[in-house]
Amino acid sequence: MECNGRLMRWFVAALVIPAILSSPLFAFAGGLTPEPLGEESFLAGVTPAGEAFVIKEYIDYYRAKKLETNHGYGLNHTVSLKTEGYALDKLQVIDFTTRILYVSPLKISIVGLDGYLLGHADIPVISPATKLDLPTDQSDHHTGVGDVTVGPGIGWHTKSGLFHFVTAVDITAPTGQWGPRRLVNVGNNVWSVSPIIEATLFLPWHPSLEFDVKMDYSFNSRNDDYIINAPTAAKIGNKSLAGVRTNLTPGQDFHVDYAIAYALSKTGAEHQFRAGATGYFYRQTTDDETTAGRVKNNLGEVFAIGPGVWWAYKHWIAEAHVDYEVEARNRPQGINSWLTILYKF
Repeated sequence: MECNGRLMRWFVAALVIPAILSSPLFAFAGGLTPEPLGEESFLAGVTPAGEAFVIKEYIDYYRAKKLETNHGYGLNHTVSLKTEGYALDKLQVIDFTTRILYVSPLKISIVGLDGYLLGHADIPVISPATKLDLPTDQSDHHTGVGDVTVGPGIGWHTKSGLFHFVTAVDITAPTGQWGPRRLVNVGNNVWSVSPIIEATLFLPWHPSLEFDVKMDYSFNSRNDDYIINAPTAAKIGNKSLAGVRTNLTPGQDFHVDYAIAYALSKTGAEHQFRAGATGYFYRQTTDDETTAGRVKNNLGEVFAIGPGVWWAYKHWIAEAHVDYEVEARNRPQGINSWLTILYKF
């Protein structure tokens, strides 16, 4: 029994460490996150009230030098999976995502709400790079088109104009390149389905103040092509687990982006400015599953907060915010910087 228990612990260690570094933007053991963390902020729930065609470019830069365990220690801490000596030297992800949004003229009116059918497609180009301190340093870097997301939805507006929200479903396809022996990938090699609600509320007694939220819950399919990565594989006796083929079903994910903003310009001004706080909360809600069983005590979690600014002029909108991650568990902890540029035709 003791031997079997040791075998399972080493197998999990050999599986989890490479899984941490085997997927793209925020897709590590401790959570797959098909919906990018911090992507939405100011006016998250506001869509055009009527037919419109919108192009929005998201530019994201994420950098981390710390990989937290279930107890909040760095990966090189002795409590981390009994694998003393491993450390994340660098993780860097650059992401350019183009969103194409079409709001149709089809209108639904119910209980004081006007809703317009819409659809969107997100096409990311991702460049992840990592360096892992092992007995010998290992590094990896790839660039390419990531997993494409498409989805239908409805943009809702109240008659008063003080409350706007979107109900939608995102479907993420495994279009990005994925290699089972890579440390990082630009694709996840799984399908994901994410119901979404985005909302923006203006206070009736203080309409210059707004509250924004995006909430989503993701379900992920199984990756049947997972192979334990040779550079980080553990050994049982003199036998390495490198090259062992298994499957990996990432756990389900809950994620919230939020923002609180204040309008700095007068209503009707040619240039509109807003400033406030942005951030996100992420929690993996179910365990990853493998051929050997569930990966216990590895649920990912992180909270982030930081400043943001917003500017609008005619058909253009630009926004920038920086989110500082704290209280991470079983995932990297770093700084996430966003710049978005929108043009409405």
